[in-house]
Amino acid sequence: MQPLGDAVKATTYLDFDDRREDDYLDLSTSLIKRFGYNHDDISNNYKLAEQIARAYQAGQTLPSPYTSPDDTYYRGGGVRQDMVGYEKFDYHLLPHLTGSTTVYGHYDRGPGTWSDPYDPTPASLGGSPLSVSTTEYRMQRESVLTSLAYQRWNHKIEAGFWFENNLFSQAAKLYPLQEGVTPSNFQRFYENPFAVQWQYTFRTHVYQFHLEDSWSITPKLRVNAGFKSLVSSSSVTTAQSANPINASISASNGFLPQVGVLYRFNRHHEIFADFARNMSAYTASASTGPFSTTQAGFSYIHNKLKPETTNTEELGYRFRNDSVQASLTGYYVDFENRLLASSMSSVIVGNQNVLENVGSVTSRGVEAAATWRFFRN
Repeated sequence: MQPLGDAVKATTYLDFDDRREDDYLDLSTSLIKRFGYNHDDISNNYKLAEQIARAYQAGQTLPSPYTSPDDTYYRGGGVRQDMVGYEKFDYHLLPHLTGSTTVYGHYDRGPGTWSDPYDPTPASLGGSPLSVSTTEYRMQRESVLTSLAYQRWNHKIEAGFWFENNLFSQAAKLYPLQEGVTPSNFQRFYENPFAVQWQYTFRTHVYQFHLEDSWSITPKLRVNAGFKSLVSSSSVTTAQSANPINASISASNGFLPQVGVLYRFNRHHEIFADFARNMSAYTASASTGPFSTTQAGFSYIHNKLKPETTNTEELGYRFRNDSVQASLTGYYVDFENRLLASSMSSVIVGNQNVLENVGSVTSRGVEAAATWRFFRN
């Protein structure tokens, strides 16, 4: 953090992470009944994984007790690197006028890995009956968000704008494994695939404007009210696929109101109520959302889809003293145009999804929470 004169403060932030992990095997009721709750990948037995794949590909009986190459795998997991950075400027322009502007970027890459018993490694590249199947992704986001706040008398009025450009690519690729040689480093970034099954590039532009007023009507009563306008436009282009899709879709809503009321009886007790209307933009991805289908499938649903929206209402009570914080909240959420992606087969077969609006869903309930600090430490 660096002051730039008396009126401006600059904040620079940078974060990096590097993740490598093995995942547990997905279990079904059938697998649990046959193998028990401790059933998992066979990452300590590469030879057995090759035997299962080789038997399946030759149409032979699999090594007991396995009856399908999907009963277990050698390994599967995820590799990921993220770098996030921003530069933020907070400024005090006039006695009652303040603001901030943030420019940020996010770079992300990684594959999800899986020892594939269906696609053997070519003999010239190692000859294993297994290969490494990856779903790879890269994401690059650049954005700016800025706001101004004017505070005078009992009002704080704020207006702001957010823009983001999101470039996201996904690909399914196959990498070679050496026959009879246990991989020394399975969870890693791979290069030089021997096959690319599909590869797509997605671009999303988000524009959002908001205006709000925080009005302290009395020392005990405060009302927050405002709205936001949101436009999200996404497109997809196909680099390689047996089911190419090149399309675009937008979700927009010019008026999404929000209002909240807070009343403090004293420094220990307060009640609150609020209402918010929100809209969810469409997901731009090969695995979910309106683009996770064929060109014909997208053409069929394009003019029929509507973005999901919610109306959320809350009413609650909060208590606070030196040792106890407690709250009791009742809520009601009404989903409109709920989207559901229906898979036409088991996921591993790779058939495209069918996305459709399935009507409304309501959710209502009560939430209670309490924290007790019984000693200072």
